[in-house]
Amino acid sequence: MELWLCHPERSEGSPDDVGDSSFATPALAGGAREFSVRYGTALYRLKTPARRVGEVLSALAEGLSVGAAVRVFGHGEFTIRAWLTRAGLHATSLHERLFQNLKLLHLPWDERCPTTRPSADALWIWLAVDTRTKIIAVLKVGPRTQPMAPAVVHALVKVLAPDGLPVFTSDGLKLSFYSLTAHFGSWAETLGRQTHQWQVHAEPPMASTDNSPNLTTADA
Repeated sequence: MELWLCHPERSEGSPDDVGDSSFATPALAGGAREFSVRYGTALYRLKTPARRVGEVLSALAEGLSVGAAVRVFGHGEFTIRAWLTRAGLHATSLHERLFQNLKLLHLPWDERCPTTRPSADALWIWLAVDTRTKIIAVLKVGPRTQPMAPAVVHALVKVLAPDGLPVFTSDGLKLSFYSLTAHFGSWAETLGRQTHQWQVHAEPPMASTDNSPNLTTADA
């Protein structure tokens, strides 16, 4: 069995702080290996000090554009975009690890476009936020199309507890209705009718807005 030792973070400004390559050293005595505490994070093997990377990412999170960040902080556009991408991948990994088996009561389903005049190829933000805890159960960026809606539902199912189906509300988008009812339901025989009926499994019943279809049953 190979033993791995987590090496503590060096203090900022020390020679080891400019890069993480010195952390991942060869085998130690007894076959143990050491690695950086930054391993698997957005800061792994970066030469820029962690405080500087944090300042740039914080400014981007507050709404500063990448072009403005290039002028303000003096780093190249490719570098800043690489930091932003790595931070996003790390946040996604952390979200998938921590947000599991959630029992949420009410999830409003919404799609938002960051532009004031969305075009046919515009990217939309699909999200479901719990009304009580404000937990963002799922957040996806993509077009407002039929393939995107089931992808959002599948991502949502991964974080929900098997016995914790919440109440859903939507803005009436049919893509959301058909994706949700297709996943949380099955065909059922109806007494006295020759056709099967699609029955949504929900306790409590799934809800919708007044201008959207009923999320209880749908005829075949």
